[in-house]
Amino acid sequence: DGAGHNDTYLNVNVPFPNPDSVQEFNVEASNFTAQYGNAAGGIVNIVTRSGTNQVHGSLFEFLRNGKLNARNFFAPKQDTLKRNQFGGSAGGPIVRDKLFYFGTFQGTRVRSEAAGRTAFVPLAAERTGNFSALGRPLVDPVTRQPIPGNIIPQSRISPVANFFLKSIPAPNRAGRELNFVGTNVIGAENQFMLKADYNLKSHQFSGRYFFTDFDQPAVIPKDNVLAASNAGNAVRVQNVSVNHTWTVRPDLLINSTFGLNRQRGGSLSSAPFSYPDAGVKIASAAQSALKAPPELQMSVTGAFSIGTNHLGDFDRGDFTIRENVTKIFGKHELHLGLEAVRLTNHIINTFRMDGNFSFNGQLSGDGLSDFMMGRASTFVQGGGEFKLLKGTRWSAYAQDNWRINQRLTLNLGVRWDPYFPYYDREGRVVCFQPGAKSKRYPNAPAGMLYGGDNRDSGCPIGGSDANPFNISPRFGFAYRLTQDGKTSLRGGAGYFYTPIQSSTFNPFTNIAPFAPGFSFDGVAFEDPFGSVNVRNPFPEQYGPRVPGPEATFVTPTELRAVFSPDFRTPLLTSWQLMLERQVGADWVFRGAYIGNKGTYFFAAAENSREINPAIYAPGASTVANTQARRTYQDFSRIGYYESANNTNYHSMQLNAEKRFSK
Repeated sequence: DGAGHNDTYLNVNVPFPNPDSVQEFNVEASNFTAQYGNAAGGIVNIVTRSGTNQVHGSLFEFLRNGKLNARNFFAPKQDTLKRNQFGGSAGGPIVRDKLFYFGTFQGTRVRSEAAGRTAFVPLAAERTGNFSALGRPLVDPVTRQPIPGNIIPQSRISPVANFFLKSIPAPNRAGRELNFVGTNVIGAENQFMLKADYNLKSHQFSGRYFFTDFDQPAVIPKDNVLAASNAGNAVRVQNVSVNHTWTVRPDLLINSTFGLNRQRGGSLSSAPFSYPDAGVKIASAAQSALKAPPELQMSVTGAFSIGTNHLGDFDRGDFTIRENVTKIFGKHELHLGLEAVRLTNHIINTFRMDGNFSFNGQLSGDGLSDFMMGRASTFVQGGGEFKLLKGTRWSAYAQDNWRINQRLTLNLGVRWDPYFPYYDREGRVVCFQPGAKSKRYPNAPAGMLYGGDNRDSGCPIGGSDANPFNISPRFGFAYRLTQDGKTSLRGGAGYFYTPIQSSTFNPFTNIAPFAPGFSFDGVAFEDPFGSVNVRNPFPEQYGPRVPGPEATFVTPTELRAVFSPDFRTPLLTSWQLMLERQVGADWVFRGAYIGNKGTYFFAAAENSREINPAIYAPGASTVANTQARRTYQDFSRIGYYESANNTNYHSMQLNAEKRFSK
């Protein structure tokens, strides 16, 4: 309906209304005109239904039930999914020929029994420390000496591991294999849409409100912690569109659009207990100001994993203002436009507040023996994720669709998509500059600088420099090769900038002194901070907080991700050439070459380049001395957003289409 319908936090669409509310839609996959931006991969335009002078309505019910299905060939029984999708729509006149209404509702109910899952858990003997059946020698993670007979002394069995084993069933298949069922899936969604249209001579007004509420409760397992799921979620999305079209003259049209998106809610926890309950000497989100439920995150390589998710409230959204002027001038159809997208993130997220343990077998030679002896290869904990980010995406464009003659049409356009970094309005912005000292936080380790409204010299307000010169030329053509109009050649090329999704700025909030993060290697399960001689900063330094200049820092601290000073907006250069031929009355054949080149792409925080690696020392490198081998000793991992990735894509696409009806 002319308004934005996108989640700027993730650069994806928000939920669409149900199919009974859609009048038409079209997809532009590549080389779209300068009127469209904020995406490089494609544009989807949807027009919702409107009322007419006659009253029309519909009712529907869509049912999926496993009892009506044949058994999957590879499954032991029929699926148990029960899905009911039901609703209806109605539209008609309020004032004949002038004012119309339309409304629709859809409810969805999903129930499914738990799916079968597989894990590998300690044998009965291994639960007492006897790994003699393993078949390979084990090493003591602390002394680095072989364990005689692969039998771990009782004194070395971790009491935390024993606590977890009370909620981890014994194997029920050969060896360590455990087959079990997860938790049931129960979900519900309710959505409705209301729309009004008003025609007043040369003015057309349209207003729409869309609402959807999704709820999938977290199910806490009773006797098997491995059955816990991270699927618990509760989200509410609301969308408003207001559109005004003014026909000034037959050759001049002005279109004004206002759009508003709001999304509230997020993840839920299914943890039956916390790490402190199990005897781990760390704090939990329950001890924070939020008094939130706990989270369990753990992985044992080649064995099992636990992921319960956590409490996350992602209050986010944006409003969009678009102005488009269309002028017909001889053979030219001119479009001039401006667009502003004002985005907001207010996040209350207990991300990493309960810690995360990994047992990968590097310490003793087996992941489960690491677990039983309570020596984790990696431990990560943070102070949460709390953000009040705002920013504006500006755009402007000019487009000329020029019909030169009966056979040739050119599409010429240019778009301006500058990047002005969004930033946290409470100052959670961090830069890294080796050796530099912060005036905003004098106690910060050398190298840490801070942005925001009260920024340090050397750190931009949003953590990276603006890119004000993102200019995107666009070119397209269509040429009729034959007089009969059955053969045509089409092509085009252009620049397409992808705006930075606002979740990219989350790592700033995971850095000291706001909600610091810590990452250690080779730690004790029972006391991860104490085992590496670091003071436990939690719950004292849990967020949400923005301390003053007196803030203290515990080192080595983690910088989850910072921006490179020369960070650039990702750019996709795209081109295509297509030959199309109609054969007979029903067949159309197409052959196309499509290519593109990506420049200035960057990786997510967890996959970004590590700029504080542990330097390999031949014969002297161990998991335990990882931190000692890092370049900057006041820091553990330092992630780096840099515009250094490039992509190339080339394809030939052949298509044959036959129409069976006119």
